[in-house]
Amino acid sequence: MSLLPQILPDELLLGYLGRIAALNGCATRRDVALALGVVRRERDAEMDGCGSVLSAVSTLNGQSPDEMLGAHTCHALARSIGARPAVAAFGRKAHDWANRMAVRNVGKRLRFCPECVEEDLQRERFTYWRRQHQVPGRYTCAQHARPLGITVEAPLAKSFPEDVPQFECAADREDVSRCAGNLHIAFVLDFLDLTLMRAAALDREQCVWSIQRVIRERGEVPSEPGWHPELCRRIETVFPMPWLRLAFPTARFPDGHLRPFYMGWISQGALTIPHISLAVVASLLFSSPEEALAAVAGPKAH
Repeated sequence: MSLLPQILPDELLLGYLGRIAALNGCATRRDVALALGVVRRERDAEMDGCGSVLSAVSTLNGQSPDEMLGAHTCHALARSIGARPAVAAFGRKAHDWANRMAVRNVGKRLRFCPECVEEDLQRERFTYWRRQHQVPGRYTCAQHARPLGITVEAPLAKSFPEDVPQFECAADREDVSRCAGNLHIAFVLDFLDLTLMRAAALDREQCVWSIQRVIRERGEVPSEPGWHPELCRRIETVFPMPWLRLAFPTARFPDGHLRPFYMGWISQGALTIPHISLAVVASLLFSSPEEALAAVAGPKAH
């Protein structure tokens, strides 16, 4: 009989599957599928998709798959803002993406707070991977203000934070001190936390319209050729480049410049916008994360 624990508050779903794997001696995701009972024979496990695993762990914990994704993954942030509302029911592609995110993390590195590890060992006798530590751009623990440790993600996240003998910090001490009082970074992280908490499904057209409206109210014209370079200059002025590299782990900034990454996204450029990119731009235009999210998620005026 399989040992299937309950998921903990803010536990990363990937880490929860790792706990199931460790308790049941699972070596692969196929083994986890077998432990969850979503397949009857090992040869059938090869055909099993991530969706049945998500459905099984959701049922086990008395939640719907959407609730599980919203509370225990960074799916809302990893999902780019599409040209239409990105809801779970929007087509097979969105459904498949949600299921894949159930067994993955935003990046390939997992972060943890050493102080949270100590508290977990005293309270639970074991530790677990927290979702809040995996938010892109987060370099310190929101609860303890301590720099996060970072490690390479193992298959199924079977290694727990206390099992990591040596680790590096997500950001070095100089970068942490440089970022500590940065209000724009705090704005971005608060915006991302709000997006996760509300599982906000944002529409690209609405986001672009809201941003452009604020820009025009300031007497600027976002369609002018020189506006995008000016936007990049402002971002580079208020956000340290080490933090930007941490916040955008898959982006490339040739010669330390942002222009190739941001150019055109706000007008007729890319069809999707990363949530963190939206948060960075919004921090330059709105007075609070709540105001920004209300603007980009609210109804578009005609």
